[in-house]
Amino acid sequence: MSIEDKAQEQEAMEWARVNAPRPGPLKYAEGEPGYGPALCVECEADMPAVRRSYGYHICVDCKTVQERRR
Repeated sequence: MSIEDKAQEQEAMEWARVNAPRPGPLKYAEGEPGYGPALCVECEADMPAVRRSYGYHICVDCKTVQERRR
């Protein structure tokens, strides 16, 4: 195997490593540990089911306020 072939093989392996599929964010089903609360822990507003399934404890409005403070 020539140096060029080895370099191409190395480049192909690096490309495959960098472009490998990445796992998405964890989602929880209702009742599983990690499923978010029914109410926001900051303002006690109803939490949307989508945010709860990702395990969030703070509603979008409260999270926006926190991010703006930074």
